[in-house]
Amino acid sequence: RDSALASSLSLRPGLPAPAPAMKSPVLSALLVLAAALSAEAGAPAVFHRVLRQGRRGHTRRHLRHQEPPPVPILGPPVNDTNMLAVQKAELFNMVDCQGSGAEFTSSANAFLTPFAPYVGNLWSVKFCGKGTFFFYATPDMQTLSVLGHVTRCGEEVTKHLGSCQCVNLPPETRALVQSF
Repeated sequence: RDSALASSLSLRPGLPAPAPAMKSPVLSALLVLAAALSAEAGAPAVFHRVLRQGRRGHTRRHLRHQEPPPVPILGPPVNDTNMLAVQKAELFNMVDCQGSGAEFTSSANAFLTPFAPYVGNLWSVKFCGKGTFFFYATPDMQTLSVLGHVTRCGEEVTKHLGSCQCVNLPPETRALVQSF
């Protein structure tokens, strides 16, 4: 009988508690309640009966709850429909994206050296990816100084940088561009 008490008891949700091995109905009820709560939480309940020697030589039964090992949380898979949109813009001093251009992946103004040749002299933009390219008449990109924009949006536009569109700026704005 001592060997039966010394062996550990594992309860899993959905299995009845072995009540005959327990002498206390309260302990049995608590064990069944804990197993039911654990089943609602989605984790299997694991209880081990541990025998301890008391002060006067009496054997006490204790239940020790063990948490299940943590499950690694993985992010959702990324595909063409849920990936973040990225953009790049290649700027040109000639119409129809002719000549040599400079490529940018973030905003710029006259303080960025590669953008300096295009301040007041931006003729066309090759915009790649999905999003909107705004160009401004002020270096600090104030909302009211927007001269225009190039938009690549919609279901038919892919988010990949290999998909590009060349757009000529209106003649009246080419000499006014200070930032984008």
